[in-house]
Amino acid sequence: MSNIDFLCIGAQKAGTTWLFNRLNELPEFTLLPVKEVHYFDRNPRYYSPNTLSITNLSERIMDTKWKEEAITKLNSFSEESFEHSWYQKWYFSDYNDDWYISLFDNLKGIRGEITPAYSILDKSDVGNL
Repeated sequence: MSNIDFLCIGAQKAGTTWLFNRLNELPEFTLLPVKEVHYFDRNPRYYSPNTLSITNLSERIMDTKWKEEAITKLNSFSEESFEHSWYQKWYFSDYNDDWYISLFDNLKGIRGEITPAYSILDKSDVGNL
């Protein structure tokens, strides 16, 4: 995880959104456009509020609701913007460790992510981080 400086694992409703917003105000930090990535809790045995548990794009793209969300998000940014290329990678890739690490490419300074739900991970899963 050489592209990643920190993971914030916290309790839900304990100020992680506030922390995310404050860190985004600091020039030495660059966080992902998505606050809660849910990469490490994507295993189907964990509840994950997104579609990361469907790791293959070919399976995920069949979901009409997911496809509409992806297109709407991409259309909200100009094609030349960092956000557009980032969300294109977010939505239209197979989800694996290389993909996760690549989310932090082109970020400057201290890079990390905040996902409170990582606090539910089994001890053995946290050890693998």
